[in-house]
Amino acid sequence: MLSSIKFIENSLPVSDFIKLKEEAFGRPFRMNAGLELKSSIYTIHAELNGKVVAMARIIEANSFFFHLTDIIVCPEMRNQGIGKMIMDRAIIHAKENLLTGSEKNLVLFSPKSKESFYMKFGFKSCPESSIDSGIKMYFKEK
Repeated sequence: MLSSIKFIENSLPVSDFIKLKEEAFGRPFRMNAGLELKSSIYTIHAELNGKVVAMARIIEANSFFFHLTDIIVCPEMRNQGIGKMIMDRAIIHAKENLLTGSEKNLVLFSPKSKESFYMKFGFKSCPESSIDSGIKMYFKEK
């Protein structure tokens, strides 16, 4: 089944973005998804039989940080390796196209329960801020 998955960059339709978030979080998603996607400097999504089943996107937070966000796998496709494939592609893109200086970092926010998943990719825990929830992790390109 995983061999039938297609990975597509920078062309995630807004309607699929909304649907995937609603499936993953089990509640309606009514934020301005069009603006969110427009702020992305990179998106990657996985399709299986024409349905978007996973995604991730990168936004530029400032000149030193890129934020890897909306790392989502639809519930019925979890624990099959799709999240790893999405992460691998997003990190490769960041390394090859974004992380060109020693001062650039790829950052993500993660619930504590998912921390070990992201650490497998080289992210490290950062001290929690009093205003941020979850765990901050970073990947600093040399």
